[in-house]
Amino acid sequence: MTARPAGQPDHQQVLLIVDDDPGNIDLLTAMLTADGFLFRTAASGSEALASIAQHRPDLVLLDYMMPDMDGQEVVRQIKADEATSGIPVIMVTALDDRKARISSLEAGAEDFLTKPVDRAELRVRVRNLLRLKALSDHFDSYGKSLENEVRVRTEALLTSEAALLEERDAAQRYLDTAQVFLVALDLAGRITLVNQYACSVLGWSADELIGRDWFDSCVPARIRTALLKRHREVLEGDDSTGENEVLTKSGEERLIEWRNTPLKDAFGHVNGLLSSGTDISDRSRAARTLLATEERTRFALETAGIGMWEVDFTTGRVRSSRAVETHYGVQPGTFRGTFDAAFDRIHPEDLEAVRAIVANTMRTGGDASVDYRTILEDGAVRWLSARGRVQLDEQGSPLRGMGIIQDITARRTLESQYQQSQKMEAVGRLAAGVAHDFNNLLTVISGFAEFVAASLSDNIQASGDVAEIIKAADRAAALTQQLLAFSRQQVLHTAPVDVNELVSGMSGMITRLIGADITVKLALRPGMCPALADRGQIEQVLMNLVVNARDAMPDGGSIVIETADVELDDSPFHDEHVQRGAYVMLAVTDTGTGMSKETQIRLFEPFYTTKKAGDGTGLGLSTSYGIIKQSNGHIWVYSEPGFGTTFKIYLPHSPDAHVAVAEPPPPPPAPAERVTETLLVVEDESSVRDLTTRILREAGYRVLIADNGADARLLFNRHPAGVDLVLTDVVMPGMGGPELLAHLHKENPALPVLYMSGYTEQSVATRAGFDRGIPFLQKPFTSAELLRCVRWALTGKSIAIPALA
Repeated sequence: MTARPAGQPDHQQVLLIVDDDPGNIDLLTAMLTADGFLFRTAASGSEALASIAQHRPDLVLLDYMMPDMDGQEVVRQIKADEATSGIPVIMVTALDDRKARISSLEAGAEDFLTKPVDRAELRVRVRNLLRLKALSDHFDSYGKSLENEVRVRTEALLTSEAALLEERDAAQRYLDTAQVFLVALDLAGRITLVNQYACSVLGWSADELIGRDWFDSCVPARIRTALLKRHREVLEGDDSTGENEVLTKSGEERLIEWRNTPLKDAFGHVNGLLSSGTDISDRSRAARTLLATEERTRFALETAGIGMWEVDFTTGRVRSSRAVETHYGVQPGTFRGTFDAAFDRIHPEDLEAVRAIVANTMRTGGDASVDYRTILEDGAVRWLSARGRVQLDEQGSPLRGMGIIQDITARRTLESQYQQSQKMEAVGRLAAGVAHDFNNLLTVISGFAEFVAASLSDNIQASGDVAEIIKAADRAAALTQQLLAFSRQQVLHTAPVDVNELVSGMSGMITRLIGADITVKLALRPGMCPALADRGQIEQVLMNLVVNARDAMPDGGSIVIETADVELDDSPFHDEHVQRGAYVMLAVTDTGTGMSKETQIRLFEPFYTTKKAGDGTGLGLSTSYGIIKQSNGHIWVYSEPGFGTTFKIYLPHSPDAHVAVAEPPPPPPAPAERVTETLLVVEDESSVRDLTTRILREAGYRVLIADNGADARLLFNRHPAGVDLVLTDVVMPGMGGPELLAHLHKENPALPVLYMSGYTEQSVATRAGFDRGIPFLQKPFTSAELLRCVRWALTGKSIAIPALA
């Protein structure tokens, strides 16, 4: 007769299905009917226990929630009875709850399924558990036969020492064929018997193990005391099953599931313990890995705000995670509706498109994705992105769907803002282009109108007509300024501001902001008048300028923050109309990379930036410009590539301060002098050079012109005794002003010089390293300022300047 293979049943297997819902019982029965099982059913926990006591089933499918006794209590009672403890139990529940899963497994259930149950998964799990039970029963029977054989042979060996040795050797050979862990211990815990399988697991030979203390050699130190206590309890007749780690020769730990049998001598006295075990390390490790993976996945999804959903198309029931409930704005645990009910929360404008995508995916199977809006209970609208997969059955009908949902409202908002910013940038650039071209036209119109007005002084009617043209041009110019200033809508709270105190108070914050590789120097002119401005807005402007300076010096450098009281008047050097009067100047100079003329032209445009994408919005300087202009002030920039940048802010004096501070009357003007000197003007900017030359020549000076340092040296060498003063820009391509002066002083050490620059005097002195006693003229300057500084550089005194024709 051929022996039945291990794991094959010797009878038609019986399944007990326990559920208080007859429909669930019918569904599970239908899913498993094809496998040839016999079915018994029970509608409650107590009915199930009674049925099990009368007719033991091969496996129990147990509902988690029942009215009289929950599934966990039923499992505990099944496992507490030694006669039924070997019956495998699969817990079935509609709860997608990790705690329920763990508590069910801890109560003794061998597996856990979540409704709706997948038929293929159910069949596989049932067959696997039944196969494992059949194997376990086989090995239990086999182990018991071995134990009986050992017991019989041990008792027989007591009659004869020779027979004992012979039988023991035979038993050892027999035990070595068993693929289970077998070890026998005496009352003191020393190893008296071990089979080959146990040796292969432990990594020791039988000769090395026999006589050793089991607990000292093969039990991890952390559980040694507890297992010694357990050993005594088992010898006294306590529960003979359990599991614990054993320590191998290499130091690895293996988890063994034990069945223990006390050994007795011929007089019935317990004299040792025989333990048979199964290595469940891989199974336990796989279970822990599965739980850990599930936990990590759940944590990752929850942290990312990604919700999970699942739908059973046979019932229409939808299960979802808490994140889905959050996305739909419902309270946790309240969203357990049907598939159709989920559509009720979709925005009406998106509903038809979503239904079409879902219907197509249910027809074809596979993956699908859709973005749509949902309306929360408070009326708020949020954007959701759903990704899902539909499984079809053998007939092509939708069986199961699953997927994720993510709230993308913030992303859609950013996309909208980005699109709006692009539109704003386009509008700003268009406005700048239109205003630039229109202002050129207005400049021509206004300039020639003034010429015509001067020539029509005797024609009152024609002069009036020309005056109206000039007024219209002025109004058109004002409109172009409004076009460029469309974003300046903040309300300013102006008051007298001590700019020196403002800068000093922010110095600590600025130092922390810019980092250790950049130094900050304050050059604050004492005794200055307060400015009329919004203190908070000016602080914002200063921070914007300092941050730009920092970003322009990636390898470190220095920043100079300077203040001074200045007088401004309307001048051809200014790019815009300047209200004549007293101002507080606040200048920020860096030693960074500088800017080209093209960059300076667009510097204050909204959204314009020279930084790489993501490092700046391009709003800092345009905001600063709007603040200063609303404060009736001015902001100018002077920069050249490789020589850093200076931003100058001019804020009007506070009128209250002028009333409160008594100023001495101005000295009477000196009589006008006739000038005869020859000046060498060195300037690389043609417009500045031409205007400077015209002012000086109309004042009576003889002017030699050079557009760079090298040409200036050649020109000076042709007139070594005829140059009375050198008027030179500080920073120029090739040879700057200080370098030029060093060459010229070799020829004429007493040669006077007047520096001019768009940088402040303090920053130029720091950069160029020259003595601050040398005359210095800051750009932009008026014709009067130019002539006064030239006269002072030549004679050491200023003169009264008559109006130029």
